[in-house]
Amino acid sequence: MQAQIREIICEAATPPITMIDVIRGLPLSGSRTEHVFPTLTPAQIRRIAAHGHKRATQAGDVLVERGDVAVPFFVVVSGELEVLRPEGATDTLVAVHSPGQFTGVVSTLSGRRALFRLRAANVSEVIELDRRRMLALVQADAQRDFDAGPSFSAGLS
Repeated sequence: MQAQIREIICEAATPPITMIDVIRGLPLSGSRTEHVFPTLTPAQIRRIAAHGHKRATQAGDVLVERGDVAVPFFVVVSGELEVLRPEGATDTLVAVHSPGQFTGVVSTLSGRRALFRLRAANVSEVIELDRRRMLALVQADAQRDFDAGPSFSAGLS
């Protein structure tokens, strides 16, 4: 049913629109979008960058495959990352992450398998942290929060 609705929307639109336009056009208010997909501050991004490493990607590069066990945490520095649900030979676009947004918190911290494919939509740069580095960041931030008040972890809640 959803696929039929998307097809009708895409066919009826003039000029033709892409799935990414449909996803971006979801009826979410600005505050709701920020709650679902928060954007980190430059200070938070610098703090994360100190624990991770920058990685350049090309359009179409797959960063995480559905079912992967060691799922890294990514912060988008430039470009966009697509979250996709593989369905046979096709992928359904679930979300698009833009600069300052991040992916993989739950899977990285819990060690659970990835539920979705993560792919670079275009030439992008991300900050990547593996599970060990992510846990170290959360622990360091928890101590910092205790000592001085909220910091990075406030952006994840």
